[in-house]
Amino acid sequence: MYPGMSGGQYGLSSRAGSNVESLIRSMSSYFPQNKPRIVADVVALISKVRTLQPASDIHTSNSGISETLLKLQGTIPIRYQNNTYNIPVALWLPSAYPMQGPFVYVVPTNTMEVAHNHDHVAPDGTVFLPYLNQWNERRSNLVGLVDTCVSVFSRIPPVRSKAPPVANQRPPPAYSSGVANPYGNAKPPPPYAGYPGQQVVESAETRKAKEERQLRDGVKIKLTQCLKLFYQDIRVKVDKEFETQRLLKSNEAKLKGIERDLKQQQGELERIIRTISDKGIEVNSWLETNEENIQSTEEEDLNIDTVVTPADKWSEQLIDAVAEMNAIEDTLYYLDKALADDIIDLSIFLKEVRKLSRQQFMVKALAIKIMKKQQVQ
Repeated sequence: MYPGMSGGQYGLSSRAGSNVESLIRSMSSYFPQNKPRIVADVVALISKVRTLQPASDIHTSNSGISETLLKLQGTIPIRYQNNTYNIPVALWLPSAYPMQGPFVYVVPTNTMEVAHNHDHVAPDGTVFLPYLNQWNERRSNLVGLVDTCVSVFSRIPPVRSKAPPVANQRPPPAYSSGVANPYGNAKPPPPYAGYPGQQVVESAETRKAKEERQLRDGVKIKLTQCLKLFYQDIRVKVDKEFETQRLLKSNEAKLKGIERDLKQQQGELERIIRTISDKGIEVNSWLETNEENIQSTEEEDLNIDTVVTPADKWSEQLIDAVAEMNAIEDTLYYLDKALADDIIDLSIFLKEVRKLSRQQFMVKALAIKIMKKQQVQ
């Protein structure tokens, strides 16, 4: 753990966390679904590094686009040559955060200057780190980024003390008591190995090579960020297409099932139509054949026993059984009526009802047995 860093999130008051949440939720530059993640990352960072303070400010990119973003400004403590130094930095959270990594800058005070030919800091203060190049929205966060900055800057500080002014040169003004200094008492590290006595003599080729490397790193970061946004957009579109394809396949299966049912119903209806047509032909044929008999029957008395002719022996027995059941039913009705009118005695009534009920039960059993046999055939 580095000096000035808290061991956990308990160092941040709930009021400060609420202020951070209100600030982020009031900013329209960020997607609503990303704001809870931004709040969590910022609160975790300022709980660990209390010298960083969040604020909203206007950020202008290299392409000239200006937008209001969240800025974490202050100092981060490093250990260099067994001494503690506070490095002034500014972290800007882009509108695509956390899909896109933050913009990190070293912001030297009036008594500091950016170290020449630093491996990870451009002359304008832009910080280039492998952690930013390999930024991952699931694994990367602000705490990990600041830890990486502390580790890298502790090896080679990104700023150094300015050379003492010439005798006829006025010293730079210090912060007045009425102006707040966002970096507090940032102490610049002394000249370190590789910059003896503040006098650095380097060849033009070396300086040009390092500038080209820094430019390449900057272009690589920009391309990586653009590709992440592009791949994220493509992934969303592909997911939508897969969902649409899944729905289409599901509906295709349903339509095929409906088509099979309709074809089956069509075949059933065609079979019924053919059956009805055949029956119609049979009825017409029977009417033509029996037209003379019908006319003669209308002239003569109708014999009920010859109107219906059973097709087989079982049908004849069934007709007789049904007729007998109905006759017994009528007999029981008239017996009940005779008893009510005192035409017969009660003993005679019970005797006849018992006999007829037994006979009716046997006839019904016979009729049911005949119908089951006919259904089997």
